[in-house]
Amino acid sequence: MKRNKFVLFLIFILCASYTIKAQTLPTIPINTVVERVQKFLNVYPVEKIHLHFDKPYYAVGDTLWFKMYLYHNQLEYLPSKIGYVDIINGKDSLIQTLKIPLEKGVGKGQFVLDPQIIKQDNYRFRGYTKWMMNFDPAYFYNKIVTVGDAINKKLSTNIEYVSHGNKTKATIQFRDSKGALLGRNKLTWETTDGWDPFDKGREETDDMGRATITFSTKDRELLKKGRLIVKLEGEGNLVGDFALKHAIWDADMQFFPEGGDLLAGLEKKVAFKAVGQNGKGLTVKGKIIDSKKKTVAEFADLGLGMGYFKMTPEAGQVYKAVATFANGEEMTFDLPEVKEEGVNLIVQDNNAESVGLTITANDAAFSKVQNTAFYIFGQLNGHLIYGAQATLKNPSLTIRVPKANVPNGIMQFTLMSPQGKVLSERLVFNSSGELLTLGIKTDKANYARKEKVKLDITNLTAEKSASTLSVAVIDDVKVPYDYHKENTIISDLLLTSDLKGYVEKPSYYFDPEVENRQEALDALLMTQGFRRFDYNDLVAEKLPKVSYLPEQGISLSGTLFLNTGRPYPNGGLLLSIPSRAYRKDVYTDQKGRFAFEDLVFTDSSKVNINARGNDNYRNLVINMDQTFYPAVDERNPYTANEVLNIDQQLTSYLENSKNEYRTSILIDEVVVSRTVQVSRTSKEFSSLSGLSMADHRVEGDRLSGCNVLTMCLSTMLTGITYDNNTLKYYVTRNYNQGSRVPVQFFLNGMPIDENTLNSIQPFEIEAIEIFLRDDLGTVSRLYQNDGVVSIITKKEKPKGPRMTLSQIEALIPKTNIIDLYPLGYIKERTFYMPKYDTPQSKATNDYRTTIYWNPDVQPDENGQISLEYYNGDGNGKYKVIVEGMDETGRVGRKEFYYNVN
Repeated sequence: MKRNKFVLFLIFILCASYTIKAQTLPTIPINTVVERVQKFLNVYPVEKIHLHFDKPYYAVGDTLWFKMYLYHNQLEYLPSKIGYVDIINGKDSLIQTLKIPLEKGVGKGQFVLDPQIIKQDNYRFRGYTKWMMNFDPAYFYNKIVTVGDAINKKLSTNIEYVSHGNKTKATIQFRDSKGALLGRNKLTWETTDGWDPFDKGREETDDMGRATITFSTKDRELLKKGRLIVKLEGEGNLVGDFALKHAIWDADMQFFPEGGDLLAGLEKKVAFKAVGQNGKGLTVKGKIIDSKKKTVAEFADLGLGMGYFKMTPEAGQVYKAVATFANGEEMTFDLPEVKEEGVNLIVQDNNAESVGLTITANDAAFSKVQNTAFYIFGQLNGHLIYGAQATLKNPSLTIRVPKANVPNGIMQFTLMSPQGKVLSERLVFNSSGELLTLGIKTDKANYARKEKVKLDITNLTAEKSASTLSVAVIDDVKVPYDYHKENTIISDLLLTSDLKGYVEKPSYYFDPEVENRQEALDALLMTQGFRRFDYNDLVAEKLPKVSYLPEQGISLSGTLFLNTGRPYPNGGLLLSIPSRAYRKDVYTDQKGRFAFEDLVFTDSSKVNINARGNDNYRNLVINMDQTFYPAVDERNPYTANEVLNIDQQLTSYLENSKNEYRTSILIDEVVVSRTVQVSRTSKEFSSLSGLSMADHRVEGDRLSGCNVLTMCLSTMLTGITYDNNTLKYYVTRNYNQGSRVPVQFFLNGMPIDENTLNSIQPFEIEAIEIFLRDDLGTVSRLYQNDGVVSIITKKEKPKGPRMTLSQIEALIPKTNIIDLYPLGYIKERTFYMPKYDTPQSKATNDYRTTIYWNPDVQPDENGQISLEYYNGDGNGKYKVIVEGMDETGRVGRKEFYYNVN
């Protein structure tokens, strides 16, 4: 990615000190600090992922389309050429991982919402590169995509929770697949903590199909992963499944003094953030009182539960906030302790030309630090943009930081002591840089249904550079959405990708119609976490460990051993991919290591590696390296965007989906005679025959789309916890109580260790049985384990006569030849665009919600491009959304509307 002059960063090494005889010199020279910080920033580039989807939500049966953008901040390195997208369901189980090839920083993909696999739920799409796995996963891309179901779902519900102390009332209205109210139906219900019930009962719906369920919420920890399961009696076996994390109302409020401290006698801003149980901001107002209950300040949020106020704290005082919420609830919260002395960094002002920063010390601190030289550093997106040494002559010193040539994004300013210790930090957003400016126009303002549209897109940026765009056109009547909730390429790459935690309605801060958006953004930056790196570690030269380099292509590597365990040097190996008629050979080095680089194959392709070309091949063993992927981060902050009542929120969209897929609705029942499905169980194996019934069973079809078994096990094993430090699995209940006795794995009755798991092909598994108890101790006494996970593979029925000895030997796995099904690139598909250029073609129904999708839009050297497509049958407004990035790293987004009648 090129960076031309307008994004070159200027590093100012200034000395803002005054000539004073008794000046205290720094312990560490500023040049040394700059050198150590630059060493990290130059060696550890920042990569960010953004996904542009064709629309904000979907229905089962749809195809989800997206474009991946890779943003990076360095010139002198090869950025990642592979991106990953994890699809995670509402229960934090991994559904599938997609591998996206990236060319010039962009890639594309799709995911078919197959009715046989995908159910109505809130799915989280997580984007990252292997290089990003070296750092905090909090900086991965995360987006909640809600998927409704108009094909398979036979029960429609709407639930409301009302909390009363340690009890919660859930009022649920039930409808059948045709929308009819299910009145006077008996039901049973139970609340579970994820696997064990903690409350249950029976109810009956009224004439309006409503039932009120009251359950205990005394132990609120149980609700974080808990579920409410409701079963309606009668035909159909209708079941409702609801998350309990919405079941209670609670509020938390935190206070963040500007610069980090409440300093006695010093007036400063104090930011606050009020959030509910679901992580979203709460409307709040209130007052600050001292220990004598005297009001010293009043506050009200600016929107989304955040704001700030000014106060002058007194030494020895204890301050509390009395907060009143929109529902009338009043709660009291503690403010941070008042520090008797300290030095902080605050923002004086922020304009288009510069930022005014003030180093301020209260009276108690100034008497000790007068004439002391401090350091101020500023960084943006992994580039050091400012460095200064400043000596305090007065209790406060203001420095102006010029912003010429500084791009848009979060600037992190840090105040350091002469010893190189961080004293204070402040985040400031720079919006004075240039964005990728886009223009959109159509050849007409009003169109007829199925009429051809000519769409012109122009790059209006003053200094043009080659750009890549993605274009989506949707029927805005069928797909209404609150723009503020959208995490666009601008809000993502310039804001949320640099902040830890959940940012509610990120586009709210970039909407010109929001009058106080700049104040709200400043409040956000004072309350949100930001820790891509720690200056204290950089000054101490503690650099993070790198386990993964930026991938340049698919690589399969391993070690070739003799069966004695010694590495085999200069051994030949042959790789073949039958589906591509591809063959490649390599030779091992002196340590027996080998690697097949720059491979290209799609997902689910069979790959064969063999060492049979060597003279002593019978004595050789191929050991493949394990492929690592990030664990699923349970209860990710962005799950706050999950939709509770999907049927209600997506009503119009699902009605359209019924019309679109009316021929795809699955029949309710199929009767098959004289066919019996015999399921294998662990009772077949003598080593496990002493165990009682399995507590949980995972059928093999749930592993569909699973490429690496260990990735799926960490989320599918109900009641089992995986510890990333010990790389072992434990019974969750006992693990939470301090036990560290691991689970024992069995494969068809044979004990195996955790390292063997990834050698098992997921498609060969018939079932996984989980035993959380061993009442008789028949297994635990022998293996010193706590719990059993039994993996049962599919069993082929013998056909014909008995096999000969040579046939049996042929079935025994060879150590010198391996068949793999590694995760390959996503299979490329093209978005279907109908042509309505004849009367016959116009006679068909077109219920599409995505009218046009093109992830490969490349404007010409003048920044212009014309696109053509046909409208659908929908009347009303159509929305055109264009996102893009140019070679300099500038990002842009533009929305445009036209009418269809």
